[in-house]
Amino acid sequence: MENNIEIIDNQIEKRREKIKSLFKDKYNILAFFLFLSIIIVYLYYFFKLGNQPIWWDEGDYLAIGKIWGLGDLHPSWWEHFITMRPVFLPFLFSLFFKIGLGETSLRFFYLLIPALITCFLIYKISEHLFDKKTALIATAIFSFNWVWMFYSFRVLTDIPSAFFGALAIFFFLIYYEKQKKNYGLYLATFFGTLSFLARYPGALILISIAIYMIFTQKLALLKKKEIYISLLIWFVTMLPFFLFNYSTFGSAFPALGFYYRPESAVYSSPIGWNVLTFHLPLLLSNYLWIFFIIGLIILGFNLLLYLDLVIFQKDKSKNNFLFILISLIIPLAYFVFGIRNIDARYLLMIFPIMAAVSGYGIKYLLEKISSNKNFFYAILIIIILIISFMSIKSSNQFIKVKYGSYGELQQVGEWLKQNTPKNTKIITASIVQVYYYSERQTDGFGYSDEIWTSCTDYPNMNETCSRLTEESFNRKVSEENFDYLIIHGFEPAFTPIWAYDYGQRHNLTVANVFYRDNQPSLILYKF
Repeated sequence: MENNIEIIDNQIEKRREKIKSLFKDKYNILAFFLFLSIIIVYLYYFFKLGNQPIWWDEGDYLAIGKIWGLGDLHPSWWEHFITMRPVFLPFLFSLFFKIGLGETSLRFFYLLIPALITCFLIYKISEHLFDKKTALIATAIFSFNWVWMFYSFRVLTDIPSAFFGALAIFFFLIYYEKQKKNYGLYLATFFGTLSFLARYPGALILISIAIYMIFTQKLALLKKKEIYISLLIWFVTMLPFFLFNYSTFGSAFPALGFYYRPESAVYSSPIGWNVLTFHLPLLLSNYLWIFFIIGLIILGFNLLLYLDLVIFQKDKSKNNFLFILISLIIPLAYFVFGIRNIDARYLLMIFPIMAAVSGYGIKYLLEKISSNKNFFYAILIIIILIISFMSIKSSNQFIKVKYGSYGELQQVGEWLKQNTPKNTKIITASIVQVYYYSERQTDGFGYSDEIWTSCTDYPNMNETCSRLTEESFNRKVSEENFDYLIIHGFEPAFTPIWAYDYGQRHNLTVANVFYRDNQPSLILYKF
């Protein structure tokens, strides 16, 4: 008994010494307070925002998850959305709904925890690629960035995909590259695949890793057993996705047919130089964008200086720089020449590397300013405080402006859930949001006939199309016995012009009205 107590005491003492040794490094102390600040800020917004009203894209994933979780009948729009959207995350949502966990729990485990862990991963990745000083700056840049913070509280695929992608990079660089542990590659493959299953462009992370490995290991890759095991891990992880798609649609990857159809942005948009000239600077903000360019120039110059050594792998000390450039070039090439039409959040997948490069640019300039260690440390603290304060300020402004948008859809959906039977059928332009809140069957204005395929330009519909589509709509209401009609101005792209005064012209009963700024913004009609 005494021996056991002595062993426990020794273990406790060793842990104390380990903690003391960690805090002997002043950069570790700064890291501790930085992460404490990050946790406090994110918890503040988590409780402040609560279950804020969802947007259309959020509704896609949540509605699919709720239909699976509650076992509801598949609505008419079901096939369209599970064709174009990755179903991995909606499947996870369905588990929450199936066991009775609400939206708050889902937001906590699906958004808040991955967002916070990713902030820590950025620190470790940046420390590996550069050093602790760079890691501290990169973490402040990343964690309080307005795009990252805003989408950390929106139920979309960006945060989970970036989280899985950061895990893939973390395990690949630190465990496979640095420590030569094969399980690092296996875990990188697994999480990189999950990044794709969460959001299709997440595949670019594994592609970047593969190109880097081909460049650094060349034909030697073919002789390594871990490569074939990794391919097997990728296939097994992807297999449920392929089987689901094939059994449902007869195609292993039907989304390709949606995103690469002739009328999509891939074919209709010019080469997306705005990705580089607008969205990249927008993601980082103007002043940090400058430091990213500085860091990139320094890295590129170092790589060119030792290009022959890097190409023939006679000197592996610059491989980190090579990994950084490949991880930036491959996704950016895809967005510029491939998908072409994006917004800033699409670039969150490369933001960990961008934050590290920006941090390196700032640290490089600081070291040029002063060689005094204490002065450098003081300036570093000031820089981190400035970055954090300015980033939080801009994040707060954006979150505040968008908070409450589409709130009337949440209100009408909750009213319908409380005041109507389960078999209620509703017509609305916001089919996914209204279904999610009301748990009632929803459908849009369109009808499954040739008229709606030729008359789709709702805001500019001509007189003939307006008359024919309204007649078609009347048949739909009569044949399918709809109970309610929701009219609002949030989705003009899905609302025919004639729909706005349809209720008055057909003397429908007003069941409820919802207001914004004391003005009617949504009307619920009963047929």
